[in-house]
Amino acid sequence: MGLFSKKTEPTVLVCEGSADTLTAVCKTLKKEKFDIVGKTSSGKEGLEKWIWLRPQITLIGVPLSSELGGVDLLREIRKNDPHAVVLFMGKFMATDAGRDMVREVIAAGASDILAKTNLSEVPSEILIKKMRTLSSVLS
Repeated sequence: MGLFSKKTEPTVLVCEGSADTLTAVCKTLKKEKFDIVGKTSSGKEGLEKWIWLRPQITLIGVPLSSELGGVDLLREIRKNDPHAVVLFMGKFMATDAGRDMVREVIAAGASDILAKTNLSEVPSEILIKKMRTLSSVLS
């Protein structure tokens, strides 16, 4: 394989308010050789890092710890780049409020959605499958 034919994994920014989930998601992605270029628990810092780093995929998990929440961060990213690839993670309850949240996330422009099993758990197999699918649209 030549120098220029080596396939590299996409760059990823992880924005997640739960420290445990942030650690678990980053560990899972690193194990699968994704290139994590930044991570944060703050929506405001997430936007700053997104503008600076321009990752190929951004993961937004809610809740985020700042005045800029997850859906607002997604909207800001979409304002800057309507084609940005964003995976939105959250605990979407089977209630009217949960369905409203899913509608809001879709309307804001999420590329895909991943439901957390609880506020601190992300199913790693599903996360990797969704990341691989999103990666394929970048090629």
